[in-house]
Parts: sequence; C-alpha cells; structure tokens
Amino acid sequence: MFNLCSVQQRIISQISNLRQSLRSTPPSCLLYGPPGSGKRTTIHTLADASELAFLQVNVGDNPSSVRQRLFGTHAEAERASDLPRAPGECGTDEAAILYLFGLENLDQSLHQEIHRLITGRKYVDVLGREWRLSEWIWLIGSVHTTDTASSAVHLGHWICTTFEHQFRVDICDHEESFRVVCENIAAEFRSTFEDTPDSPILSDIRRTPERLHALRRWMTSVSVSEFKSKSIQANAIRTEMLSDIHTILGQLRYRHQILSPTDFEDWAAQFGNRKSLAYHIIRCIASSYYIGGLEYFRAIDHIIARSGIPVRSWVTFCKWQGEGRSAPRIAHEMKNQAQWRIADDSEVDLRQTPPLCVGLDPRDKHSLIIADDFSGSGQTLARLFDGPRAPASWLLETLPRANLFVAVIAGYRKALQGVITRTATYGDRVKLVPYRVFDEEDKCFTDCSRIFPDSVEREDFKSFCLEVASHHFRGLRGQHRIGYGGVSSLVVFADTVPNNSLPIIWYDTSNWRPLFPASGLRGHVSR
Repeated sequence: MFNLCSVQQRIISQISNLRQSLRSTPPSCLLYGPPGSGKRTTIHTLADASELAFLQVNVGDNPSSVRQRLFGTHAEAERASDLPRAPGECGTDEAAILYLFGLENLDQSLHQEIHRLITGRKYVDVLGREWRLSEWIWLIGSVHTTDTASSAVHLGHWICTTFEHQFRVDICDHEESFRVVCENIAAEFRSTFEDTPDSPILSDIRRTPERLHALRRWMTSVSVSEFKSKSIQANAIRTEMLSDIHTILGQLRYRHQILSPTDFEDWAAQFGNRKSLAYHIIRCIASSYYIGGLEYFRAIDHIIARSGIPVRSWVTFCKWQGEGRSAPRIAHEMKNQAQWRIADDSEVDLRQTPPLCVGLDPRDKHSLIIADDFSGSGQTLARLFDGPRAPASWLLETLPRANLFVAVIAGYRKALQGVITRTATYGDRVKLVPYRVFDEEDKCFTDCSRIFPDSVEREDFKSFCLEVASHHFRGLRGQHRIGYGGVSSLVVFADTVPNNSLPIIWYDTSNWRPLFPASGLRGHVSR
C-alpha cells in the first residue's frame, strides 16, 4: 500500500462516510476531473481500504462488449437459472465497488440501461430477465471534464446528474498531493523523487492533457535510462517531456518543412518563465488546431460533395481577396478536384466598385463560388453581403438566376452564422459549407476557453501576449494584437497561419522569432 495524498484522503473519507450511513445500500457516486487526475487510483485505493473487490468496466467501449461485461453473455444468462449467481459483473455476490469509467464516451444506445442501473439498481440480461444488484455492490462512476464539446456525456448530462453525489478529483491542483504521487511512482522503481525550485514540474504536468498518465510514462523512461540512480530528478522528467514535444513537432509540417527542435526552443525561450505555456500551445495546435496537407484535401473533397455542383460543370470563381491571399489557391484546387470548367471569357471581381461582371448572361443559370480557407471574425466575408449595395448582394441582384456557393475550409461558428444571417433573404440561392467549425471554447481568451480554462492563467497569458505585441508587433493595434478581430485562435494550416491566430506564433516582421512565420522564411528576422 502506498502513501495517500491529501486529495485522495479527503475524497476517500467523504465517500466512506456516505457508506456508513443507515441506508441498506451505498449511494451512487461520480468522480469527475481531467484525464490522468487520479480518479481511478483514488477509487482503487478506497476499495483496498474498505476490503472490497474492485471491478472496473469501461462503459465507453463498444456497446455489445459493455453489455456482456455488465449484464453477462448469452451463455451466462442461460446458466443463471441453475446457479445462484446472476450474470455479468453486475451479478457478483461479493462485496465490491463496480467502477464505471469512460462515461464521456458512453454510446447513446446504452443511456437508458445505465440510467436504470444507477437509479433502480436493476438490469436486464440478454434473455430479457430482470435482476437486482446485490446490496453489497457499490456503484461509482467517473467522467472526464476536459473536452465537453466532443464528449457524448458531460458533467451536466442527465446520466451524470443521476448519480447521488459528485466529487471533483485533480491531484495536480495541489502541490503536496502531486509530490506524494511522484514519490509513490518513484517507490515502485525503488527510487526517490527529487524536485528543485528551478524545475516547476507540477505546472508542466498540469498543462499536459494526459497529466498523471504522462507523468508515469516519463518517470518510467527516466528509471529505465538511469537504472543505477537512487533518485528520479524533476529535471530528468522534464527532459522526457521535451522528448514528447519533439515527437509532436515531427507531426507538424509547415511550408513543406518539419519543425525542428531548435526552431521550437528558440521560440519557447522568448516566453521566459512562462516557457511551459509554449509546450502547452504546441500540444493544443497539434491535437486540435492543425490542418495538414492530407486534411486540407479531404476538406476540399467534403466541400465539393456538399456543393451539389456536378462534375465538369461550368462554374465561375469570384475574385474577392487581394493578390497572394488564399482564395485563388483554394479555387484552383477545387476546380481540379471537381473537374469543374471555367469559361475564359467570364469574370467576376467583387473587389471593384461596382463589381466587375463580364461574360455572364442574367437570363442564364450560373454557379458562382466564393472560396476561403478560414473565417475567424467573419467580418471580411460578411461585408460582401452587408446591404443591397454590398458586392455579393449586388451580384445576386444582377444575376437573378445565379446560385452562390461559399466554401470555407474552417471557421468559427459565430463568424459563419453572421454570413448565414446576412444571406437568409436569398433562400437556397446562397449556400455556405464549412469543413471544420470551431466554437468560442476554441479561442484562447474567452471565459469558456478549453485552451486556457483557468481564468488566472488565461489573463496572465493574455497580458504576456499584449506585452510582447507592444514591444515587437508595432504594425498591430488594439485587439488585433491577440489575432485579427481579437479572435485569439491557434489554427495553423500546413502552409499558412490565419491572421486571426495569436501573432506570437506567426508575426515575423520584427525581432520576434515566430514558430510559423507568415512569410514562410524559417529564421527570418527583420532588424
């Protein structure tokens, strides 16, 4: 038995007190927190301390497998008539904790069955017979709370609110508890754990998505590589963490080049004592906000399929951005992949006032296309439809039989909704199709940010970005210093970075060294 940290001791004490109540059956409990925050370890420790068997079932697995684990196989159900034991893990007759983890991935087809299990302590086997849980079985569940947008079940979901009691678990919130965990892991390798003031390993782990899972992996690597050492140093753990970052960098190609560890370290060094934030940002980009070459072409295929424009149709791409921008490149890729045809004698240029419209007969049907890679604030696209004299509005009035298709590789829901609202009067004549849609949670500095959920850390990093901008980004003013329109995005494409993303990752016309330079020139610095 290893030492318990204060967080575990507190939660175990609270849950144990509930079990000591006068009720004949223990109340159902739910543990919540980020992945790798110590939920499973806490409940396993509770089971050992209470002399209960520990039965764990991943309810986020394949529904058929979950039913077999919990409610029994067909053979077990048939044997249940002749045996005293009911089928499945739910049928155990020994004193046990039945730990239901992975609730965030619970399939919808299992919702009612899990709800019945929690509220009524009943279940139905494959033969349709109803069984009741033994009073010795204690139901405890757990759910991750990091990425609620992609979770099938989140903390506010009715499955979670079904549990009678909820407990937040995150050992990484407490320095003393975190140290105890590190000492416990080190003890497994017959070593000790040593931290130093200049190596804030806790802050690094807290920003790692896997948290304690990653910590165990790194400490295992350290113990293997330094097997003769009697201690595991925090700096050695950070070295393993940096090795993970280098692996992540190998997955990010920018302008046909793989990011090198030197490029990253040069960029991260500029963060000073906030260097761990640089590690956090690159992880976020790699896991959620990087659109590489393969995904880019999948996006174009998706958009073409949703356009409804048949192969080899005649189309007209509208010019609406300045030279060197993304629209011409996307138009070229869409035309080639869809095998659309473009008339040499037709042209639409929305950059002119009034717009240029050549070679298109108002009496004919036309397929007009506006293409872009990213819509962050939505201001540029929205202006095309902002009133009857706006360029795109004028075009639709001039060509009453034309349909306009707006293609966007990625964008924010609020920005795209602004375009949809402005084009509603045209009905199905205007169709907007994005490939990836981000929400307010996918911005760095919104109150609901999943990138920086901690408000203190979020405000501190925002102050840092503004301070860097005031010293290095003289060409940016106001809210543009955290991304055009104040969007504060982290979206990166394989060959460009939207100006809505944080300038600290792309601005390269100063002595700041960006990680993804807008010019594409690695190591370019203007003096």
